This record gives sequence, structure tokens and C-alpha cells, in this order.
Amino acid sequence: MQHGSPQLRYQQRQHQRRRHPPSLTRLRLRLHRPLLRRQRNASHHLTHHDQRQRCHHPAGPSRHNRLPHPRHRQRRTLKANLLTVKGGKLTATDGGGILIEDGGTLRAHATTISDNAANRGAGVEINEGGNAEIHLSTITRNQAGLAGGGIDNPGGTLDLTTSRLTDNSAGGPLVGGGGGGYDQDDGTGTIKLTTISGNTSVFAGGGIDHDGGPLTVTGSAISNNTASGAGVHGGGGGIWTGSFETGAPMTLNATTVTNNHAPNGHGGGISNLFGAELIINASTVTDNTAALGAGGLYNIEEGNVTLRLSTISRNAADAAPGGVYNAGTISNTLSAITLNSPTNCTPSPNPVPGCIS
Repeated sequence: MQHGSPQLRYQQRQHQRRRHPPSLTRLRLRLHRPLLRRQRNASHHLTHHDQRQRCHHPAGPSRHNRLPHPRHRQRRTLKANLLTVKGGKLTATDGGGILIEDGGTLRAHATTISDNAANRGAGVEINEGGNAEIHLSTITRNQAGLAGGGIDNPGGTLDLTTSRLTDNSAGGPLVGGGGGGYDQDDGTGTIKLTTISGNTSVFAGGGIDHDGGPLTVTGSAISNNTASGAGVHGGGGGIWTGSFETGAPMTLNATTVTNNHAPNGHGGGISNLFGAELIINASTVTDNTAALGAGGLYNIEEGNVTLRLSTISRNAADAAPGGVYNAGTISNTLSAITLNSPTNCTPSPNPVPGCIS
């Protein structure tokens, strides 16, 4: 084979690709039909030049980058395997790392999405009609100005499995702003075997902010998250759920909510508000803290909580109760509420079944 022959150069390029997995730096992926036309059924590494040519048109929309009429739109898929998406800075808009539009699907495997910034969805933004399947991946150190530091899902579908959602932040200081790790407004979410840890929110939902749409978390760990909001609606260090978008339950199955903090508000572990339905099955809420009460679970404003075979224990608050505060409705099937400080569930305006003191 001659030196510099096409075949030799091809082999050299393949060797380099195997040694250095592709990295997308300061890049925004808009997953709609015009962008994905060349990516159908294949993984594709977009360069910064490709992105500028295909997504940024100063003259405005053209026939090349307009979304087709919904009747003619087809779903397109981007496969991201062993990929790094890093350093996208879009603080005035959404989707700092990856933006999934209507009709787009992201399938990410063993991918890292880190150090991106945006108004919402600093790591990943899943718009209405979008779909994200993320497995064995890490989403970390992303910063959102309003909501969804790691992932924001205002109307799409998320399947997050065996992944890490860590050290992300969201800065929205009002109701509707939050979700340092994950924010869901009106989408559908399924989270399995995933760690959500070390995330922060200026207002609510350090780990998860759930405002509407069905969300199920199974076999996961929600730990060491912080929500710094004050007042009745601030807090929810681990989880904040309130169905002021579209009412649908949030369900925890065999999940731990531990060592989360609401340093200025309520619900160190979980806050449940605005008539939301929360189902806790075979899960533990332990060692969480709050300043204004309910280190474990804060349930107000006609919130409805179902406890089954679960434990709420060793939570603490500066003001009683340390375990559960209930101004809504709680049902309890064989769940233990014990060893919280300064009290387990008193004073609460409504009864907490199975709770003593």
C-alpha cells in the first residue's frame, strides 16, 4: 500500500476516531427535520461550521430551515454514542447543550453533557413533540437561568435510565423556576436506576421540579440537592411537585430521598403543593433538613399523598414538625414515620395516619 494512499488515510482516520471519541464544544443541536436530514438512521458528528451554516440564518427563515407543515413532518433521530456535548452558552434562549424540537428524537448512550448554559434546559431541552432516550450517560455542571439545569421537559417525553444527573443548577427565583437537576412542566418522564445528586435551585426543586404531566421515578437515588427558596412555596430540596400546569401524578418506586436541604423554606426532602398527587411506594425519605418545617415531607394546598410500605425517618427542621407537615390529604399503608426532629408530625392542621407525635 502506498504512503498517503486513500485507503491508508481512511484507516488512519478510523484509528483516530476510536482513540478520541467526538466532542461537541459550544454547540446547539436543534433536532428538527431540516437539521436531521443528513443524520437519518446514523450517528453524525456535527462541526461548529455545520451548525452555523444550518441553524443560524441572519436573514431569517428560508425554505431550507423552516419546519414543514405538521401533516408532512416525519420524525428524525440523532444517535449520540460515546459523545461529549460541552460548553454551549445560550443564556437568552433554551437548550444550551441539546435542543429537541417537535418531531425530533435523541438516543444518547454513554454520553456526557456538561458545562452548558441556557435560560431553560441548560443540558437538554425537550420541547413539545420531542423525545429523549438517555442511557448510561452523565449530565453535569450545566447552569440554567430559569429552570431545568440538567434537563428541562416542557412537553416532550423523557426516558432516563442508569444515568447520573449531578451538580447542575437553576436560578429562577419564582414559582415555575427551579429544577436544578430536572424540570418537567407538561411532559412525560420516566427515570430509572439513576442518581440525581448535588443539584441546586435558587427557588424550588433542587433535584426535581415537577409542575405537571406524569412522572415516575424507580430505583433511583435523589440525594444532596438544595433548594434555597423562602416562603410557603420555596423549598423542596430533593423534590418539588405542584400540578399548576397539567395535573398528573408523580410516583416514587423503591427510591431514596436523602440528605437534601431547604435552608430557607419547607420540605427538605419533598414538597407537594397545588393539589398535586404524589404516590410513594416502598421508598425512603431520610436525613433531609428544612428551616421552616417538614424536613421530610411538606404537603399543603389540597395536595394528595399516598404512602405505601415506605419510611420517613431521621429528618429535621428548625421549626416543628421535623417529619411530615400535612395541610392536605395523606393515606398511609404500612409506612413508618419515626425518629424525626423536633417532632414527627405535630403540629399539622390535618391528621397524618400512622404518625405518633
